Amino acid sequence: MTDGRWQRARQVVTIGGAFLALLCGSGFSTGQEALQFFAAEGLWGLGGTVIFLLLGGYVCVSLLLAGRAHGCHNMVDVFRHFAGPVLGKGFTWYASVMLFSIYALMLSGAGTVANEALGLPVMVGAGLMAVIVFATLYFGLHELVAIVGSLGPLLIVLILAVAGASVIGEGEAIAAGARDVADLPVQHAASSWWLAGLLYTTLSIMGLFVFMPAVGAEITDVRVLVLGGLLGPFLFALTMALVVLALLAGIDAVQNRPIPMLVLAQRQWPLLSNVYVAVMLAAIYTTAAPLLWAVLTRFAADASRRYHALAAILSLVGWFGSTLLPFDRFVNLVYPSIGYVGILLVICLVVKQVSARSMAG
Repeated sequence: MTDGRWQRARQVVTIGGAFLALLCGSGFSTGQEALQFFAAEGLWGLGGTVIFLLLGGYVCVSLLLAGRAHGCHNMVDVFRHFAGPVLGKGFTWYASVMLFSIYALMLSGAGTVANEALGLPVMVGAGLMAVIVFATLYFGLHELVAIVGSLGPLLIVLILAVAGASVIGEGEAIAAGARDVADLPVQHAASSWWLAGLLYTTLSIMGLFVFMPAVGAEITDVRVLVLGGLLGPFLFALTMALVVLALLAGIDAVQNRPIPMLVLAQRQWPLLSNVYVAVMLAAIYTTAAPLLWAVLTRFAADASRRYHALAAILSLVGWFGSTLLPFDRFVNLVYPSIGYVGILLVICLVVKQVSARSMAG
């Protein structure tokens, strides 16, 4: 392979990895997203992962190419480009609220993981994560986020290992779980499998609108952007489908547990479950810190006095909010609502592309 091809291949993998890192927060690594949006629908939930693959790939590529063509480096530019000045401003404000809500959800996930694995009260675990994130942003330790973020691929490997071990030779258990899940008290994110798949895709898209165009603005090769934009959704959909099958195989054990993937990890490899917990908490941290930073820099200059004061206030508010609902109910409340707004964003994207092609023609 020539140096040029090697460089392009590395960029493709980097884009795909950025996509995975963006979506692998507490909801995915704990298994709650897979349970509520997909496994709750039985085998039809696999159809939802196909929706994610197709629509997620289309949107990811579109955003990367828009970043390259129009130089959209921040969410204000992105939303103005796709939705116009008025609606775009509304999306910008909503995105700030959304990012903060997901930050609070990350704290809730951290507290729940600490409770399930270590026996700590949820409030204590969430508070410790809030303090760590606050210290990172207050003292400007962004390199720490990057270092810990390098554990992202390890998390994917562990998820694949746990899910794969839970699926191998369990065809009958999967079929039984798919049949029985409708009669179990599992929370559903939506009223049908296709709507659940659509909402999961569009809630993920909200984050893509904020971050993906900035990635595309740094790369000039269209082939790299297209391949990278397709690789990320493909790998994520494949991983999600495997997790869904694993949850169906063990549905009796995970149906009422806040951290389903931890239950599966403890069943398959009890000795390695602590490693899974550590990497899961690292993934939550590397998601929570950039989320809060994005909200802070929307209202204050980085490292300014106002920035530091706002960081303290939002950390306290986020910690308090994270304790108001159990983690699984938090996911069920926040994520579908974001998905409905995401549908409107996708409509704006399609309309923008159609109108641009009409004008070009």
